[in-house]
Amino acid sequence: MDMEGPRPTSELLEASKSLTPQQARVLDLVVSRPGGLTALEISQELGIHVSTVREHVDALVSNGLVCSKRAPGYSGNGRPRLVYVALVPTSDAITQHFISMVRAGVELHGGRDEKWEFARAWGRKWARLLIDEDGLPSGDSPLGVIVQHMTELGFAPTVEAGLVKLHNCPLLPADGVMPEVICQIHGGMIEELLSARGDGEIDVEIVPFAGNGTCTVRLLQEDNAAEEGPVAEEDG
Repeated sequence: MDMEGPRPTSELLEASKSLTPQQARVLDLVVSRPGGLTALEISQELGIHVSTVREHVDALVSNGLVCSKRAPGYSGNGRPRLVYVALVPTSDAITQHFISMVRAGVELHGGRDEKWEFARAWGRKWARLLIDEDGLPSGDSPLGVIVQHMTELGFAPTVEAGLVKLHNCPLLPADGVMPEVICQIHGGMIEELLSARGDGEIDVEIVPFAGNGTCTVRLLQEDNAAEEGPVAEEDG
């Protein structure tokens, strides 16, 4: 007998990209209510006719993004009262669970210095796995490698006076509290990516919440000045 497990979250998030704007509004509302909502409740909150709501939730159910269940306490004849519950976790929930998992692993290792050392080692191992999967990172310079890689990860990097400034953080939870070990893991990852390219031993300094809405990445290398200069901005 074939036994299927749960769908990967990445697959669910990919399916959500094909939704119409109205379907996305309905999904966002249902996701925000872990207990679920009826079609009538969705209609009242969004100001959409209940028949239209049912069309939208039917599409969400067929895409595996929402499931329906009989409302508790329902009794009677006719069409059962259904409650719609999201199967897609919020991005912030994913972030919080990921950070908690990482912190649990790091907390097993002694004091602050031991935790930082372990976090850097974790990042270096992560980089080696990335290289095994995707090959060596491309880029004309160490800064170019960082910009390309952090762009792919969603950090929206720019370069100014030899510093890489990270304008977004896909791992920052809604409460704005970021454990510094997460930054150290990224530091170790960047160091290993550069080392594997043959750029030599380069220490990476990451400063969380460095000001002006950014974190910064600095390469501690004697010839770092040669790398300075803004990244050309694309038109549009």
